Amino acid sequence: NIYDWNDVINNDNSKNLLQEIKDIIEEHTFENEFLKELDTYLKNDEYYAVRSSSIEEDSDSFSFAGQFETFLYIKKEEILQNIKKIWISSFSDHIMKYRKEQKINNKINVPAIIVQKMVNSEKAGIAFSANPINHNKNEIVISATFGLGNSLVDGIESGDLFVLDKNFKILSKEIKEKTVKQNFDYEKKTIKIEKISDSSEVLNENELRKLTENIIKIENFYSLPQDIEWAYENDSLYILQSRPITTF
Repeated sequence: NIYDWNDVINNDNSKNLLQEIKDIIEEHTFENEFLKELDTYLKNDEYYAVRSSSIEEDSDSFSFAGQFETFLYIKKEEILQNIKKIWISSFSDHIMKYRKEQKINNKINVPAIIVQKMVNSEKAGIAFSANPINHNKNEIVISATFGLGNSLVDGIESGDLFVLDKNFKILSKEIKEKTVKQNFDYEKKTIKIEKISDSSEVLNENELRKLTENIIKIENFYSLPQDIEWAYENDSLYILQSRPITTF
C-alpha cells in the first residue's frame, strides 16, 4: 500500500506502519546495475560521506537540517548499510513530529542519497550569500576556521568572520584566536581534536576572493540566497553543501 505522511502520522496504528516500512527497507536488495556503478566509482582506499538529499530537505519552505542521518568517513564496503540507515532515519520519531507540527503531508518517499569523497580540509567554514542578520542581500558573510568545519557547525569555535559586498570589497572582518582544530585520524578512524592558539587569518586574499566568486555563482544559479558549507584541501576549494537561507 502507498500511504501519504498524513496517514502515517495520524493513524492509530502509526507505530506498526512505521515498523513495516523500516522492515521493508532492511530487507531491500539493491539492483546489480546499482552495485556495479558503485564499484566503478568508489575506491577501496578512500573515505566517503553518505548523506541525504530529499526533495523536501532544505527547501525554501522547510528545513530538515540535521534531521536525517549523515555518516562520515565511510569505507566502500560500508556504503550500502549506511544508505539503509539514512532511509530508516527518515521515519524516525522526531521527523514524524516535525512533519506533524509543520503540516507537511505528501507521498511517502525515502531521501535520495549523495555519496561524496571526504575532504580532510586544512581550512573550512560556512558562508551566506546574503546577510542573515540584517537581511542585506548585497552582503556576503563568511565564517572560517582551521581544520574541519565541524568546529563551526557544532559551535565549538566561532572562527574568523568576514563581511563583503558583491564587488569583493571587505566591509568588516574579525580575526579571532582559533583554539581548536579538528582533523580526521585515519588510523583510529575518528576525528581528532587538537588544541591550538592561532590568531592568524584563516583565508588569504586569493582564497577569500575565489570563495566569494563561487558564492555569487551559486546564488545566481539557484536565484535564492544560499547557506553554503565549503572547505580548502591542498589549495583546492570544495563546495560541500548549498541550501536556501530559510529566513529569507
